[in-house]
Amino acid sequence: MLDAIGRSTDPITQTVDRRWLLAYSMCVGADLPALTDTRRPDGIMAHPLFPVAVEWPSVRAAQRLVPPQADLLPGVHATHDLTVHRPAREGDELTTVATIEEVREERYGLLQVLRLDTEDAAGRPVATTRMGLAFRRATGAARKDPRASTASAPAPDPPPALVESRLRLPNGLAHAYTECAHIWNPIHTDRAVAEAAGLPEPILHGTCTLAVAVSRLLHLALDDDPTRVARVRARFAAYVTLPSVLTLRFTRPDDRAIELTACRDDGRAVLADGVVELAERKNL
Repeated sequence: MLDAIGRSTDPITQTVDRRWLLAYSMCVGADLPALTDTRRPDGIMAHPLFPVAVEWPSVRAAQRLVPPQADLLPGVHATHDLTVHRPAREGDELTTVATIEEVREERYGLLQVLRLDTEDAAGRPVATTRMGLAFRRATGAARKDPRASTASAPAPDPPPALVESRLRLPNGLAHAYTECAHIWNPIHTDRAVAEAAGLPEPILHGTCTLAVAVSRLLHLALDDDPTRVARVRARFAAYVTLPSVLTLRFTRPDDRAIELTACRDDGRAVLADGVVELAERKNL
């Protein structure tokens, strides 16, 4: 896999239409005028997390850049870092190229960082994503990460919440997200495939969990303004099965960012190290 660093996929171009934008925004709980009111003179714009839908064919193509390794299990989406250069809009023709930017040793196996660059028809950047894929060892003991401390320090007290919110995720959301985002991976919808992959049952897409959290943040703290989101990054710390209820916690360390976490009812964080970096307020 180390030999694959620097390899890129061929460009993949897709047209973003109104139906796709509407379906994505409504699926992730963002019924906001800028995203769903088709009477707007300049058309509707994309949800901040919508680039993940455009990127998916390139993610699949990147999987073919590296032959499978017998000692590694299939990659699991572990981290996500998305920079929104401008919101996509209906009618955009967007082209994405995926590049294997980094492969590094971790205690469980390997972490591959995939960079996804999406541009419009004029060559202007629309989104840049760095997506971390964790490949765990199928056999043998995992090597210890030398960066890990042998002592377990007590967790610091969390900062005061800007807002805390309960989020209900209904049964069937993974199926709806699959179709609305055009992201098809059977571990999210097919029980037999999920069990064969070692999961207790189908799990929700990490990007869906992140998108619904951002949707709630837009409504609670950002005046329903999707253009305020300049960058979103988070670590997918645990899986989410459906139906489920999550507790979202948003804190504001400064005027330029909002930190987010999402926890299951058992207290396990499913979104960790989450940060939404903010852009200047714009006129919608």
